[in-house]
Amino acid sequence: MRCVLPLFAAVLLAPAQPPFTRITDPAHPVAADAAAGRYAGAAWVDVNGDGLPDLFRNRTALFLNAGSGQFSVSSSDIGQGLRQTQGSGSSWADFDNDGDLDCFISGGSSALYRNDGGTFTRITAGVIGDAAANAGWACAWGDYDNDGFVDLVITFPNGFVGVPNGPLPNHLLRNEGNGTFRRVLTTDVTAGLAPYTVASWIDDDRDGDLDLYIGSGPAGSVAKDFLYRNLLTETGTAHLQRITAGTLANDLVDGQVWNFIDYDNDGDLDAYLTNYGGSNNNLYRNDGGVFTKLTAAAAGPIVSGNAGSLSNVWEDFDNDGDIDCFVTRDAGTSLFYRNNGDGTFARIDTSAVAQVNAPHIGAAAADYDNDGDMDLYVTAHQGANELYRNDLPPGRGWLKFSLTGTLSNRAAIGAVVRVKAVIGGTPYWQERTVSAQNSFNGHSSFTLHMGLGDAAQADSVRVLWPSGFDTVLTAVAKDQTIALTESVPAHTLRARFTYDIVTEQVPFTVHFTDLSFAAPGSSPVSYAWDFDGDGVTDAGTSSPAWTYTTPGTYTVRLVITDGTASDTVRRTAAVAALPSAPVLLFDASPVTLGTVSALAAFADTVFMVRNEGKAGDTLQFELSYGNVKPDSALLLLPVSAFIGPNDSATVTLRIFPQRIVRVFNNTYGPKLRIRSAHAGTVLFEKAVTFRMGDLQSARPGPAAPAEYRLEQNRPNPFNPSTVIRFSLKESGPVRIRLYTVLGEEVETVVEEEMPAGDHSVRYDAARLASGVYLYRLTAGDFTAVRRMVLVR
Repeated sequence: MRCVLPLFAAVLLAPAQPPFTRITDPAHPVAADAAAGRYAGAAWVDVNGDGLPDLFRNRTALFLNAGSGQFSVSSSDIGQGLRQTQGSGSSWADFDNDGDLDCFISGGSSALYRNDGGTFTRITAGVIGDAAANAGWACAWGDYDNDGFVDLVITFPNGFVGVPNGPLPNHLLRNEGNGTFRRVLTTDVTAGLAPYTVASWIDDDRDGDLDLYIGSGPAGSVAKDFLYRNLLTETGTAHLQRITAGTLANDLVDGQVWNFIDYDNDGDLDAYLTNYGGSNNNLYRNDGGVFTKLTAAAAGPIVSGNAGSLSNVWEDFDNDGDIDCFVTRDAGTSLFYRNNGDGTFARIDTSAVAQVNAPHIGAAAADYDNDGDMDLYVTAHQGANELYRNDLPPGRGWLKFSLTGTLSNRAAIGAVVRVKAVIGGTPYWQERTVSAQNSFNGHSSFTLHMGLGDAAQADSVRVLWPSGFDTVLTAVAKDQTIALTESVPAHTLRARFTYDIVTEQVPFTVHFTDLSFAAPGSSPVSYAWDFDGDGVTDAGTSSPAWTYTTPGTYTVRLVITDGTASDTVRRTAAVAALPSAPVLLFDASPVTLGTVSALAAFADTVFMVRNEGKAGDTLQFELSYGNVKPDSALLLLPVSAFIGPNDSATVTLRIFPQRIVRVFNNTYGPKLRIRSAHAGTVLFEKAVTFRMGDLQSARPGPAAPAEYRLEQNRPNPFNPSTVIRFSLKESGPVRIRLYTVLGEEVETVVEEEMPAGDHSVRYDAARLASGVYLYRLTAGDFTAVRRMVLVR
């Protein structure tokens, strides 16, 4: 519901403008950093675990916080060599739960960089290492299946990023917990193409699993955004299904970034969406689960006069106990909105963060100088990026929270902190969420900040961990950073596992690996695996193997116990066992063979087909001759072949240059077709292009011949080849045809444009019978006929 401050509270906590100071010292590496990339974001992260927020500016700049407001430039090569396109996003998390934050960068090519104690290693293996296949715009880590390992979504904005293998759908990569990822395709998130922009994970319905909101603005017009409900709690299986009901799902917007915040401190999450050119930004008040779109009359200028927006960053910049908003725009100045505490916002145009007239893209907040108020970093498209220090005077209290997961993912992505304090005489609950994507192509610090106004302490602090456990503190003194590590009760077990094969033809063996969690002092003492969903235990060891011999889709269940407690995990449709069948691989891309010698007896090119399936197939090789004449000028060897499982077959295309009838452009284009008996159709078609070598044996002299002339072939009689010589007075089309003595045409020997000069052509008559033949030259108005004798 809507909350209004009493009059005495408003007087006690009179609005104050956060006094931001732009850092302009040219010796300061962050202040001197130039704009890079059209739509590049930024993120505040503690990459070296020293408790100070470092700064990453997409795609390649990492600034290490040295304390006292100073930074140094990291020598890391993170982001180097990636294909650059319009958008560049980053998202940080501890994907391998080893205690340091890793980075994924999305763009024209995308990459994961593993943090190995302060140095970064690019991961090139597996699904996550396929830079081209994972191309996109923005990326976001979130543990959507609640297994303690963060998963990754990458958005691809159809029509805005050109990649050689595009356009692409979105990508959802499930973290297997062993350093590898699996591509998830059975979800609405990865179905279809749209101008997907920035994705944000948030448990907006508070059911214990992360939902997904993707801004999908067409950039200049309006459409519905793409919002997805996670059905993990409802069904036991993490599955993202598009939301089709309600105001948020059906409003026509030009959506960029969704954020869910409790701006009115009434205990439920409200929503804010920045829009690009199609409309102003939207603020939705949550009234007990029903969202109301607010007008400027109800909320103030935060929903008007701000088209062209990109980032929205929510923090309590003035430490008065309610959350303020900073918005970047692709043109003009950025916008700063102060929360008035009565459900409305005031636009503060005099703030330093709203003074620079330039395209601003990304923004991220952190208390980089550790003085208790939130500072800002803004990426620009022109000029320099901007660092703003918040110089809020002392007097208003604050708390910061640094969280570490144990059963939950190590970076505590998705954890929620709720703080209750009496501010201005009225008790309020404030709420913040650890997010790895809450701005445009980036995110703010994982250290959560709360302003306490005039409160001397927080009466209650509750941390809701993604695991479902919580941590409760009381009477917490103000003005401190609290580091909390998730604690779990004794005998807590969480069954988890991974496996190496998802889909394969029978028979095949899958190796399963236990990744279960046990609270300190406890460990699983028994395992019960059901690999085929029949309710019968198939194995009792921690990491067994199972061979699938019958086609089908199988659910796998693991039950673990420690003698006191137990836990069960099911992976629905975990393994797909396919019938044995051939799986043919062939490079069907067009090929150019170059120039084939006109004097060669034949020229061979070999093509290979590979069968990676578990059943054989019979292949038929066919030719489409195109403009090659006669058909006898090309030959396939063989015309059919059997290819066994895990085997290969070759087919040779043989060209007989001396048989080919020349065409004017001297370029020939047959096609090779491969027909599968198993499939009952043509599976592959490959275009082949080649040219014929020059027919001339002598170059024209300084002057062209004075006349056209056709000479007697030599040798004559001949067997099986002979040379025909002729002279051309002028350049032009030339035709030489062969006839029987009865005037029946046998074939065309030459038909092409030729320059003036002396020429010769070798003719191969190996396929003709002995006898007397006539050959006729036609060039312009000139015609001549001579006789040749073939003797076998």
